[in-house]
Amino acid sequence: MNLIPGKRTTRVLGLMFVVLVAQVVVLRPAEAAEKAKITVLSIEATKSDDGKGVIDRGLKALAEQLKKAVPYDSFHLLSQKSQSGAYGEKQTFKLPEKMELLVTPTEKTDGSIRLTVLLYGPDPKSGKKKQILPKLSVTVQRKKGIPIAGPKLKDGGVLVIVVSAE
Repeated sequence: MNLIPGKRTTRVLGLMFVVLVAQVVVLRPAEAAEKAKITVLSIEATKSDDGKGVIDRGLKALAEQLKKAVPYDSFHLLSQKSQSGAYGEKQTFKLPEKMELLVTPTEKTDGSIRLTVLLYGPDPKSGKKKQILPKLSVTVQRKKGIPIAGPKLKDGGVLVIVVSAE
């Protein structure tokens, strides 16, 4: 039995090593380069005295979805922000009243994207940043938003956050 590899065995092993390195070097960056675009809408929800409510023009398409999510009839868009980032990478969105939303796209399927969502805001007593809502793991249909009811705002409304991904 010959334990010393011949030229042919060495070439085959060398070629296998080159193919393996090429997969790591070439394929991994392509996977890592795939990004998700996250869009966050900050909305103030209130209840009108007459029950008719007022909905900002830009929110008309979301009106029914918002009304199902929270028991309010007036919706005012406070901000809309978008960011793109790699899967597994946290994206931070500044919200009203010094709140922050951390969104991490974790998984992509044919028609949806799985996200981890954390909402932070200042502690009223200490002023330090604290987690306001439990960590959420949600699946959103591509280009469709999911509303998340947040805390009360200082002026009496409630923060509703709509997160979408593509």
